[in-house]
Amino acid sequence: MGQPLVSIVTVVYNAVDGIEKTITSILSQITDSVTIEYWIIDGGSTDGTLEIIDRYSDCLNYISTPDKGIYDAMNKGLECSKGSWVLFMNAGDVFLNSSTVDGVFSQTEFFEADVVYGNCIVDYGTTEKVRAAGDVQKLWKGSCFSHQSAFIDLSYHKLHPYNINNRIAADFEFFYKLFLAGGRFIKTDKIIGVVTAGGVSDINRVDAMVAWWNCVNKSNGVNFYYIKIILLEMLKGFVKNVIRRMRRKI
Repeated sequence: MGQPLVSIVTVVYNAVDGIEKTITSILSQITDSVTIEYWIIDGGSTDGTLEIIDRYSDCLNYISTPDKGIYDAMNKGLECSKGSWVLFMNAGDVFLNSSTVDGVFSQTEFFEADVVYGNCIVDYGTTEKVRAAGDVQKLWKGSCFSHQSAFIDLSYHKLHPYNINNRIAADFEFFYKLFLAGGRFIKTDKIIGVVTAGGVSDINRVDAMVAWWNCVNKSNGVNFYYIKIILLEMLKGFVKNVIRRMRRKI
């Protein structure tokens, strides 16, 4: 096989309950017109995850070794990948359907981009919600699309790996620096990924906002925006805690 069109990378550590649906979703994307290389970067799982991965070893590539965190593992995936494009799909997350990748790259104008990104569905367990991707001109306001719904030019990404010292928002930092460098982002209206709620930026919203703020160019307007949204998020958290305590007393 020649160079694959897309390399898909899943980084995982002890995700026995979610890894198989991610594997089957990614393998379902392979068609006569879409060549996909799939890498799983495992951090040394001990819960049965590796046994599931090994069952699909004829269809994918994987390594299992300790890492220095999620972004170090993602960089290992970059080093292994050989496609024209790369997309990172977390364990437990999936593509919308079996024709998602084919549908995106049937639009030839996308091949001129550095990043092709789209919408995603967030799975909250009992409900799902479409999260529309935003305008990259407003990227300074924080993450406006999910990395599980973004195809990135691999040759560029190999030259600019993730900053492993940024432990919460290195993916945002990468996209923001690419935007400042004049990178071409093309948005598709398609839904690409279905992601499970509860990631780092979902759980630690204030920490994520501070990390975004640390990445962007500082100005009075930018500083005011981040101070405002961080204070509002802290207030929301305070109100939720008060309501929770009141309910316990009822």
